[in-house]
Amino acid sequence: MTTDDYVIDAEGLRRVYSGGFEAVRSLSFSVARGELFALLGTNGAGKTSTLELLEGLAPPSGGSVRVLGHDPYTERAKVRPRVGVMLQEGGFPSELTVRETARMWAGCTSGARPVGEALELVGLGRRESVRVKQLSGGERRRLDLAMALLGRPRSSSSTSRRRVSTPRGGARRGSWCASCATGERPYC
Repeated sequence: MTTDDYVIDAEGLRRVYSGGFEAVRSLSFSVARGELFALLGTNGAGKTSTLELLEGLAPPSGGSVRVLGHDPYTERAKVRPRVGVMLQEGGFPSELTVRETARMWAGCTSGARPVGEALELVGLGRRESVRVKQLSGGERRRLDLAMALLGRPRSSSSTSRRRVSTPRGGARRGSWCASCATGERPYC
């Protein structure tokens, strides 16, 4: 495989914070198009620091990273619209409904997919009139995922260490198939 075949390509990635704390030490990995990839580790292992480098929030202290063929820090304007990010905690306004939250988020997203489509992808179509504060923990994670998918990303990532949803009522299958919404896994 060539470098162009990878959605993410990291070589010798390092992240050192002021004071000398090395959060990421010489990390190398590649993620091929259509591949489902998980970055696992204990608390403090550097997972969030690595994702911040992949998202272009900071330059690496060493090594290199390419996302969709671009440097995510120096070419952030090319990378950001094509990447979906699901944070560990969403922090959505609790008094808004699911639909209102998605509409608000879509208003800040370039080329957003229809709100109803994003909610259906994650199994929240029937819960669109429910206030965020009334959602279960799994439903909140699915709302987070819907927000990450609104911009029709070619790549998506999550900083969560928890499952996206529970297996009850087919919700698990729906959420896993939502990962196919990036267009990289059309066989789901």
